[in-house]
Amino acid sequence: SFHLSEYRAKTSKPCTREAPIIENGKRTWKIYKDIEFNEEVFSEIGKDFEKSNKISKGLVGCAESKLFKQKEAVDFAEKWLNGGK
Repeated sequence: SFHLSEYRAKTSKPCTREAPIIENGKRTWKIYKDIEFNEEVFSEIGKDFEKSNKISKGLVGCAESKLFKQKEAVDFAEKWLNGGK
């Protein structure tokens, strides 16, 4: 959710990356445009999101998890990243 928000945020900084892909049956390196990620703020965004949004607890498989609406998380994080903490 938060990486999607980074792509939507006006504050995202562009960068160039390289990755191998299979093209015509052969492995080749391609250069592509992307954005710089900033996972360091995800914990803070998550804490702020929990303070102002409905979060439920439940099981996903056998793991206790926090459950919330995906769209609300993406929209909240985008606003947060754009300075609307």
